[in-house]
Amino acid sequence: EMASIIDAATPLMRQGLPGAASERDTAMFQSGFAGINKTQEINNNITSAIISRANNAQDYMNFLQEYLTQNGHLDQADQYWGKYSEANPIFDKDAAIGSYELNKNRKPYKEFFALGSKLPKGITEEDIQQTMKNNNKTRAEVLAFIGAE
Repeated sequence: EMASIIDAATPLMRQGLPGAASERDTAMFQSGFAGINKTQEINNNITSAIISRANNAQDYMNFLQEYLTQNGHLDQADQYWGKYSEANPIFDKDAAIGSYELNKNRKPYKEFFALGSKLPKGITEEDIQQTMKNNNKTRAEVLAFIGAE
């Protein structure tokens, strides 16, 4: 039964990749999936990573919506998300190869971006929003102007 589940899930793992999958590609996708040939700990890590990846995709969509709302455009949104993703990988980069151990120090994106955008003393979020509205400026422009970028 587990083999049937893996066979059914394998095509889903290659979504977005161009062309047909080679036998090597298929074997690689299947090796990254939970299975009876892996320990319970590794299977738990793999399934947790799949869930984390799905949550990450939803977080990315939420981030884009918030970025658009705050800035009025999506310019540089991908660069900011890339910085977040690079600093907060799903897997622990120091874990043993093949362990699929999750990064226990991964920060939620809202926490990560809040660290880099502290407002100067006396300036509130309402001030930022009002300045954006009154001057037809993006959030990034206002933050740069007040030196809070």
